[in-house]
Amino acid sequence: MTIVKIGDSRELIHTLDDSSIDCVMTSPPYWGLRDYGHDNQMGLENTPEEYLDNMVGLFSDIKDKLKPDGNCFVNLGDTYNGTKKGNKCLKNNMVNTEGFTKQKSNIPDKCLCMIPERFAWQMIQTGWILRNKIIWYKPNHMPESVTDRLTKSYEVIYHFVKLQKYYYDLDAIRELHKTMENRPSGMARSQKYNGKYKGSSINPEISSSPRARNTREHYNGNDNNPLGKNPGDVWHINTKPYSKAHFAVYPLELIRRPILAGCPVGGVVLDPFGGSGTTAEFCRKNQRDCIIFELNPEYEQLIKDRTMLDTPDITSF
Repeated sequence: MTIVKIGDSRELIHTLDDSSIDCVMTSPPYWGLRDYGHDNQMGLENTPEEYLDNMVGLFSDIKDKLKPDGNCFVNLGDTYNGTKKGNKCLKNNMVNTEGFTKQKSNIPDKCLCMIPERFAWQMIQTGWILRNKIIWYKPNHMPESVTDRLTKSYEVIYHFVKLQKYYYDLDAIRELHKTMENRPSGMARSQKYNGKYKGSSINPEISSSPRARNTREHYNGNDNNPLGKNPGDVWHINTKPYSKAHFAVYPLELIRRPILAGCPVGGVVLDPFGGSGTTAEFCRKNQRDCIIFELNPEYEQLIKDRTMLDTPDITSF
């Protein structure tokens, strides 16, 4: 089931029952990068401080709606401060990577604003527990015309929880261990390869370590979990183009791990910045319910198309 609510997330969040959401998966508007075409949008505040106050205030309200064992995943990018007049956020749906005119900002021109880090710290200060800082590396990242710094090639996803004990299904997102087909370079075919903890013929120091012995005992004599390995906190995921009206779309693969691990089957996922409805589309295909907030009414039909909300149920034929 997908529910689409059009309006300001800061108001719509109060329409939900407390402790009713299993998982939050979202990507808020980044500060000073895009204009989404609405007067009440977040992201065009005059200063980073104003933007962060609005963001953290919203997530404080979201925290009340999240179940005690719930998870909250936030994909967030950074901004370079810019002061060129006329350097607006949006021109023909293009991203301005160097920011825009901000009369009240005391950050030097061309300085990275550290928005994600400051957001994470303020979230911690308001009681959230930060469990992971996930690096989304984009192998096909966009080139930039700058010549005095390196091209940006990654964003972050923060994983927050309310309590120290929470729902998390790591087994749902484990990855296959390495096999002989992709064994380390130079390793003989006759040598056994068991992934991170290699056999004594390969690395006796690791194999005989207390950690390795404990791992084998935990998995009944095997060096590795038979269901696969922990995927780690650096994810190599390509961006994906989307031909419809909305231009800031994260790929389905990016939200696969957070939702599968952070929301049980039949649970409810909230995306307070729904955009084109990527979160809802993934939930529809993976037995999760989804609630979408979207400020711009122009995106409502796009979300309904992606989630098949207007498609008659097969039982009606």
